[in-house]
Amino acid sequence: MSNATISVVMATYNGSKYLSDQLDSLTSQSRLPDEILISDDCSTDDTVAILSRFKNETSLNVRIIRRERQLHFRENFLQTALEARSDFVAFCDQDDIWRHDKLERCAKYFSDPRVAMIVHPAETIDHQSKKIGHFRQGITKQAIMPPLSYDLWHGFWGFSIVFRRNLLDLLPIQDRFTDYIAPNHLISHDRWITFLAQMVGQTIEIDEELVKYRQHASNLFGKGSLFAISTGDELRNRTDRYIEIANQMLTVVASLDTATTKNYPLFDRDACKHFITESLETLKRRRELYLEESRPKSIIKAVAALTDGTYRSSFSKKTKWRSFARDLQYLAFGSR
Repeated sequence: MSNATISVVMATYNGSKYLSDQLDSLTSQSRLPDEILISDDCSTDDTVAILSRFKNETSLNVRIIRRERQLHFRENFLQTALEARSDFVAFCDQDDIWRHDKLERCAKYFSDPRVAMIVHPAETIDHQSKKIGHFRQGITKQAIMPPLSYDLWHGFWGFSIVFRRNLLDLLPIQDRFTDYIAPNHLISHDRWITFLAQMVGQTIEIDEELVKYRQHASNLFGKGSLFAISTGDELRNRTDRYIEIANQMLTVVASLDTATTKNYPLFDRDACKHFITESLETLKRRRELYLEESRPKSIIKAVAALTDGTYRSSFSKKTKWRSFARDLQYLAFGSR
């Protein structure tokens, strides 16, 4: 068993309704965390009182940070994680419930220096903690995933991630790229870690639902409708944004210190650049489709792009049928 240590990093904001359940699940872990860092982002409810009571009543090493100005979740998680003193960090949301052996299951992989991140699916629960479904995140089996195994735009959700703390030392957090989901912000904490981890090391997929992921009015997520047809301007603007962010990703990879391989022996800068460039070229080819004014010609070009690999994943080489279907809908029926 590895002697590596682990910090739980939680960011709170007006979380009093469900917070106690999550805190109880941390103290019930079969492998207790070496420290718990909780940063409150200027809550106005009873969150701080609950945290203070928790700190006073537990024998665990708990540090509570009260932000003087609101950072919002991206910066709050990342800045708090920078203060972690352990070898590994587990992000923790304020309203979930951890399975009693989450940290124990993840800790089995701490001794392998090639492992940068450990991820798992979740069970979804409602506001009454009743099971309502599953949140798989594409995980279908126990697996060791080599670097560059995921689509460039894939990100695991924070509650499901345990990662090496020194990933945060690769680059200053203010040097991360734009968030492709919320372009007015820098990339979120979990997508940043997913990106760095798959660039430099292995990812362990544990095919067990180690968290009960709570769904309620303030955090319900949506996947979007496959049948919503974007306009030409929307598609071109979105593609331009992704092209710009892919270029930012290339800058990030180029900025990684040459000593990165000391901690991450699997890091291959040229392979990372090629991986990102493939996705970048795909975006450029798809953008050309949106410029074609003739619907019949654009559809013919889309089918040709399907056969030449434009819609294939850089790593798995599987066809991205959803992306192709979206483009085909626009090319056949969308407003230019």
